[in-house]
Amino acid sequence: TQNIVLNFALIQGNTTFRPPDYEIRFVPVLNFNVNNAEEVRALRIDPRSGTRRRDQHIGVQELFVDKHLRDVSERYDFDSVRVGIQPFQSDFRGFLFNDVPLGVRVFGTRNNNQWQYNIGAFRRIEKDTNSGLNDIGQRLRDDDVFAFNLYRQDFPVLGFTLQGTVVHNINREDDSNQFDRNGFLVRPAAIGDMRQHRYRVTYLGVNGDGHFGRANISAFTYAAFGSDTRGTLAQQPQDIRAAFAAVEASYDFSWLRTRATVLAASGDKDPFDDKATGFDAIFENPQIAGADTSYWIRQA
Repeated sequence: TQNIVLNFALIQGNTTFRPPDYEIRFVPVLNFNVNNAEEVRALRIDPRSGTRRRDQHIGVQELFVDKHLRDVSERYDFDSVRVGIQPFQSDFRGFLFNDVPLGVRVFGTRNNNQWQYNIGAFRRIEKDTNSGLNDIGQRLRDDDVFAFNLYRQDFPVLGFTLQGTVVHNINREDDSNQFDRNGFLVRPAAIGDMRQHRYRVTYLGVNGDGHFGRANISAFTYAAFGSDTRGTLAQQPQDIRAAFAAVEASYDFSWLRTRATVLAASGDKDPFDDKATGFDAIFENPQIAGADTSYWIRQA
């Protein structure tokens, strides 16, 4: 797979000492991909398609207008608003929500950039099947994300940033089945009774990233509360109660860095009752343990 990324931006203002007055940005990505398999129906549902697939796609990964609303201090603490297709990562490492949705986001800083905030409302865009890029040729998903983040730099010590976050996800995709361009069912997930359902989940998180002296620390905790109209395996309404935590610590010795990572998520010992206790993120792409990894992704 190969991506060609083009980045176009129109910026107005003196950006050396203050945020720009406005910015218009357009980022198309051209993707070419080739896949080979040893069996038919591995790449497409139709066995007549063979064992080789060539595909290409042009995705719009950014298309937004960013307007500087005001400065609130002599050191250019500010408020801004951004409207359009824009990247948004809800925490430091992308554990909960890391996507380029369509949305509106108000953000800014206070107290010489020691306080930072984000308030956003987003609607997710359907992804192209084989490239994973945005596909604006399809209608928007009925999947909304509302986020509020507050960051405090140099707290509780210099060099460490603490974050509090509230993210609410509402999914109403219970009106029809969704098949990808290769013919496979992707929503609802091909497990259990495969009936449509809708859910809403609120995530409360406290996260931190930085260093205590020479010790580098990244820590993440989330609690999830919500409801599902029909659990995939339970085949009945379920209350969602789940939790997640991850810690990564490292220490430098001259040219050597030692690092340890621990990750834990709540499971569900009885998936057939009226309680869903297995943790699941919205759309994650975590960067931890020295790599980009998504081994606990369960949603399509």
